[in-house]
Amino acid sequence: MDFLKMNSLSFPASNHYHQIKILIPSHCPHCSQAMKPITTKSHSYNYNSKEEINIFLHQCPDCFKNFVTTHLRKNKEKENIEFISCYPSTRKSQFSRLVEDTSPKFIDIYNQAFSSEQQNHFEVAGVGYRLALEFLVKDFAIKALKQDEAEVKSKKLFEALKDYVDTQGALTSEEVVRVLGNDFIYYGQKQEQIEFNLLKWYLDIFIQQIETKLKLLHPPVASQQVEKQIQS
Repeated sequence: MDFLKMNSLSFPASNHYHQIKILIPSHCPHCSQAMKPITTKSHSYNYNSKEEINIFLHQCPDCFKNFVTTHLRKNKEKENIEFISCYPSTRKSQFSRLVEDTSPKFIDIYNQAFSSEQQNHFEVAGVGYRLALEFLVKDFAIKALKQDEAEVKSKKLFEALKDYVDTQGALTSEEVVRVLGNDFIYYGQKQEQIEFNLLKWYLDIFIQQIETKLKLLHPPVASQQVEKQIQS
């Protein structure tokens, strides 16, 4: 997983927490730096006869701020301890100002999905990422390309991608249609990690495509001034 990594803890004074392995965020939720945190405190609460909740207080070695992680531990095992949550929530994804201005709703939904992914809620994250992409594509068509709003809203995601983003048809293959159109949204479907990774891979491609098109539509002011000087 990109957002969680295995970390070994060692509390020699407590056999209960000595040399256990837990999943923790790979980046600090405060400063977003990749890190190996210092774990300073730990506590446990009985959840039922076979499980307990472990709580750990960590400190980032870069910004020195604290964060807390919670874990579900079965039969007092020292490995395979399930990650539950992190407080504060881990970092948000950053996008260019062009993307933010074009679709604020995309930013909001994407980061909700991103947060779900970091908590290992992949089904929720998959639905959220797909919805975020739909908002971005349609806002791009309406605001940047000045397309008719009612017509844009009536299109399915695949149709909007083909008409406004992938106009050459190079990316909108049958595989893309399957991943973006069917996965993560039907009752009874069990999703595999590879399918989720594929969804993220296509998602990143389309976001980059839209950002590139926005840059071409809105070149820097300095470049426009240089062009005017050349023409004069």
